[in-house]
Amino acid sequence: MKSIGKTGRDLWLTGALATAVWMVCTLGHVLLTRTAQLPTQFVDLLVPSPWGHRLQTMAQPWPVLSAVLCAVAVGVLAVMLLHAVHSRTGAGPGFAASWICVAVAALAATGLAGLGLVIADWPPARLAWIVQDLQPMLGTAAYWAFIWGWIPGLGLRLLTARRAGQHRAPDAMAPVLLVSVLVSLLLVTTVVQARQASLTATQTPPTAPEPVPVPSPVAYGWPEVSDATVEAGVNWCTGEQVEISWGQTEAATGHRALAIGLENTSQTSCELQAYPDVVFNDTTGNAMEVLLVHGGSFMTRDSGPGGVNLAAGGHAVAYLGWNAMAAAGDTSVGSMLVAPYPGAVRQQAPAALDIVHGGAVAVTAWEQAPDGAQGTEQQTPRP
Repeated sequence: MKSIGKTGRDLWLTGALATAVWMVCTLGHVLLTRTAQLPTQFVDLLVPSPWGHRLQTMAQPWPVLSAVLCAVAVGVLAVMLLHAVHSRTGAGPGFAASWICVAVAALAATGLAGLGLVIADWPPARLAWIVQDLQPMLGTAAYWAFIWGWIPGLGLRLLTARRAGQHRAPDAMAPVLLVSVLVSLLLVTTVVQARQASLTATQTPPTAPEPVPVPSPVAYGWPEVSDATVEAGVNWCTGEQVEISWGQTEAATGHRALAIGLENTSQTSCELQAYPDVVFNDTTGNAMEVLLVHGGSFMTRDSGPGGVNLAAGGHAVAYLGWNAMAAAGDTSVGSMLVAPYPGAVRQQAPAALDIVHGGAVAVTAWEQAPDGAQGTEQQTPRP
């Protein structure tokens, strides 16, 4: 019984040594890649660790728990395999057999960790991706067993060499097998929890995209004051002295006419000795290019700029005339701007007219409104 106890103790010491070597390589891999800033390929060559890369992507406390359990699993599985060899031969495993047992234990523990990753990532996006993480991990474990796995085997060989010639009966296998199963289940469960915690930490809840402000369209309409094309006289009616208005469009056989009224709202008289300044904005507020022709039309008559002297409160009138324009599919007039003469302040008001871009409109000169008329209230003169 004394020899049996010593043999079992030797095997457990060998397992503990395998756990320690595995843990030193794992910690060395993490420290060298984080602090020494060494190339990863060099670190993998010096201290290979199938689990080292994974530890750096896990949230605490899972890196420590999974690393310790993986190392313990290597030691426990190595003890189980050594016991199996011991039970069959009745003697302690040799150096080569011990090395092989430690290598198989390292591959088995790595496979269990890989199984935990598969369970955590189930179902995979593609069936071929099930073992995409397991293959490189097993390769690293095999490389670790080749360059570091001989150390536990050498330790067992040194321990058994001191008891050469002693009879060693097989130890009880059941307790070792039970511990191996429990550690394996705990390792798989821990890896599953660690993987799911890492995925949860890296996933951000979907947020509604911030609404992108749509800039309001900028309208470029005609300015309030046009470029002066005539030189204003001393007593000409300015835009601030008058109030301009227009009435409804009159139509006849495809022709149009519109009366523009002007009232002198100042306390002094003023003169009108030019054609009105008239421009149009479309329904979106943008300036329209309309040809303004001085003169009469089919429905209007132009007497020419003979000059109108308006007393305070007096009224004058001018007329627009044009042919009906096909406005379907084109932007039509939305507002009209009128000034007593080019260079004066324009006054703007809505106007729904069938005038489109590129059209031509005739405008008559200002003339005295008939007695009692308010400009736009009078009938459009016939040519």
